[in-house]
Amino acid sequence: MQKYIQKIGFIILILWACKIPLHAQEMQWSNPIRLKGGAIFPKVIGENSSGVFLMRYRNRFYTKSIFLERYNSDLNLDLSLYVDLKNAQILKVQLTPKGILIVKSKRNKTDKNYNITGSWLSFDLKPMGEEVALFTHNNKHPLSSNSIRLCMNDSLNQLVVSQIRLSNNISIIATYLFDQNFELIQKKDYHFSHRHQIKIKDILINNRETTTLYCRKSDQLDSKNQDIIMTIKKDTVLSYPFADSITIGSASLIYNRLNDVAQFVGFYRPKTGIGYVGTVFSNLDSNQLLWDTKYRRFDPEWLKSLNTGFFSPNTIAEDFALKACVPQSDGGLLIIAEQKDISTESDIYIINGISQSTAKNIYKFNEILSLSYDNEYYPQWRQRITKNQITINDGGYFSSAALFVNKKYTQLLYNDQFRNSGEVVQYTMYNTGQTNSQKLIKTELDYLAIIPDGAMQVSSNKLIIPTYKNRKFSLLKLIYN
Repeated sequence: MQKYIQKIGFIILILWACKIPLHAQEMQWSNPIRLKGGAIFPKVIGENSSGVFLMRYRNRFYTKSIFLERYNSDLNLDLSLYVDLKNAQILKVQLTPKGILIVKSKRNKTDKNYNITGSWLSFDLKPMGEEVALFTHNNKHPLSSNSIRLCMNDSLNQLVVSQIRLSNNISIIATYLFDQNFELIQKKDYHFSHRHQIKIKDILINNRETTTLYCRKSDQLDSKNQDIIMTIKKDTVLSYPFADSITIGSASLIYNRLNDVAQFVGFYRPKTGIGYVGTVFSNLDSNQLLWDTKYRRFDPEWLKSLNTGFFSPNTIAEDFALKACVPQSDGGLLIIAEQKDISTESDIYIINGISQSTAKNIYKFNEILSLSYDNEYYPQWRQRITKNQITINDGGYFSSAALFVNKKYTQLLYNDQFRNSGEVVQYTMYNTGQTNSQKLIKTELDYLAIIPDGAMQVSSNKLIIPTYKNRKFSLLKLIYN
């Protein structure tokens, strides 16, 4: 007995010395299902006391019919609903305390315009009232054209929608705010010069009815672009431009729940340069409606060690895109950026004297950068993760990484394609900068691949991930202790 206790103590000592994390997590699996047909993209939309809700779709523009499904507490499928999307496009599916919100863009055959509609489903996947028309527009695919953006506030009781419309060749951003019953709370228009074309890149609303838009303004006379932030609150509409000397690349509006405010984060480069040289941060003072912006250049020595800049070792390649921006409790920020490249290769060959051609799309999800900043936006620590995920003609279905955020650490889960082993890597980054990498499941007979794009953190200690286990679809719920 004494020898056994000594062995246990020795193992704990080794783990402590190696700084291997001992946090535990529970795994729950749904029953495996063999799916028919081609790729069906699954996306978790949330969990509540009624169960786990999932959306399946075949088209990434949400222009084909979808299925909504509910799994019970044991992750057994107990309800399924077919949603017809004839002449329509899904703009948003959101799980809320009231029910499931569905916002569509539907073609009106009479006037050939499109109606934005809102409807509710109960947690039993049954209609709650009639579908309501909110307003009209004239864009066939508004999401892909950056002409419409929408989101709900953090309390999930208000919906804001912004659209770009033209009047006498003048671009107008019209912003609508609705309550849960689709009653219009307010509508604001902002007019631009006839020289300018506008794209809406992102939108965010806080719990005090302050809407923030991130837009790109293009001057048709001199072909110059400028990024702006618009703030809309009651009777006030303000426009804030970024510096003319820079170009903002991948960027995002993020919500800081601690202060109920919007923040802006993005990579930037000089107007005439190629490759990102730093990060731009901007915070909104909700009372005065002013933005405070800081520019932080990357450390040159760190950039050289990365060697990702194709044209300069002193930059980050512009195929890095923000994947997540996580506000920290001390006022700092963790930025996670992923390198993604899509290319097409064509081959021409001769069969019986007849020329034939084929084309294939190659998806590369190579590296992830994690950048930690303090509350003054000075760098604290940086990590680089190499995944080397390369696939062909699959839309990057099994590529990228699922994200879990905890008070003490952030975790990335991704398929290990270095060895093509059917295993999932669990990469943990602690707030101190310490890291740990291990297998989520060490398998010898089972094949496991997660679908990162469909994963969702549904609570402070739960992550639900769609997977293919032994070539069959299955939901995986991770519960962190």
